[in-house]
Amino acid sequence: SGRRLFWLVFVGAMSSRQLDEAEGDLLMPPIASAERLPPLPAEVDDQYITREAVFPQQEGVVPELAGFNLNCQVYRAFHRLAAIEAVFGADTVYDWDRQKLVVRRALQTVKAAIADAPGELQLHSTGEFGEWPPRSYDASMYSMYAMHSPTTMGGGQYPHPDGRRDSLALTLPFSKRAIQCEIQKANIYGSLLATRSYLVERYWNLFEIHEQQQQTKQPATGEPPPLSSFPSMSSSPPLIATDPRFVSMGQAQSPSETTAALDAIEQSMAVERENIVRDLALLLKSVNQVNMEPNGLSFCNKIRQVASTLLETKKSHRNVMPTLDSNRVNEYLLDFLEILSKLQRLGAAGRIRPDEAGSYGMAKSAEAIEEEELVQWASLKEHQERFLRSEEIMLV
Repeated sequence: SGRRLFWLVFVGAMSSRQLDEAEGDLLMPPIASAERLPPLPAEVDDQYITREAVFPQQEGVVPELAGFNLNCQVYRAFHRLAAIEAVFGADTVYDWDRQKLVVRRALQTVKAAIADAPGELQLHSTGEFGEWPPRSYDASMYSMYAMHSPTTMGGGQYPHPDGRRDSLALTLPFSKRAIQCEIQKANIYGSLLATRSYLVERYWNLFEIHEQQQQTKQPATGEPPPLSSFPSMSSSPPLIATDPRFVSMGQAQSPSETTAALDAIEQSMAVERENIVRDLALLLKSVNQVNMEPNGLSFCNKIRQVASTLLETKKSHRNVMPTLDSNRVNEYLLDFLEILSKLQRLGAAGRIRPDEAGSYGMAKSAEAIEEEELVQWASLKEHQERFLRSEEIMLV
């Protein structure tokens, strides 16, 4: 229980750091050394743990803590970067060559954190946008379980988004554990996207600060500090556009612009932004909204953070997207955020809303809120479908 409590607080603190909330560092200061972090909890269900011994997990059954540990691994992957920022400041460039490699390594570690996730906790693209009722294992375990529950009114029927009732003969015995996996999956991949987006944003923020520093001071004449203390960071990437997607951009540059060419890390960060756009669509396409609801406001905040940080700024380097149209992406994300804000207002805080300006508000029935939620989720999926098809984005 001690390990579980520690990692629960750890995830909360690191999540707060992503949202730039100072309370996170007060709750738990960043830890620089991985050796000082306790092991993750044993992936065994409570029923196999006694005072005398810990018995092995039943074969073929994913333990509840498997999803918890995966989420912890996502946030643990950038703890070193968080510790460095706590010492030097989040917006301080003290050694750009080292810092950009630390950010890249953190991003690589985050993406690798779920590489060995069990199949039940992996994200798969299934069905069509807005498909109702869900037809596959990954679509919505919760709704299938609820349909077969003895307490469900009108068992054997799905609530249709437009209010109709469709009978569907589904007899597969979906278990409570499968439902838990679906709920955990939504949270894990929401955390993963939020963390990737956070790291890409940190990189470009530091990149811009570094450029400003270079423009306001004379070129240094001394040799750069050695990187011997960073064994795997002994060299910087060449200033060459090596990714095939950047070839046309490199050819279009004039000689005076050659020095501004994207190096390998900058290329990877530009590509990563595109991949986050794709994976955001994949997440909301593959996970049913019913399985997102248990995580409530936390999940909405993560997705909102991703969409907000993906919005382009006027900075030239942030505008680099090798295959997507930046303007189209901006339009998509702005509409996405508008729909998402409507969904957030439908939560607990939105159950009493002003009927008009100056009024105290009136309570909305649960049925009315549920119907409006279904409409907004359908709008969100349709909006993503139009964008992906218009840009010919392939979800793999």
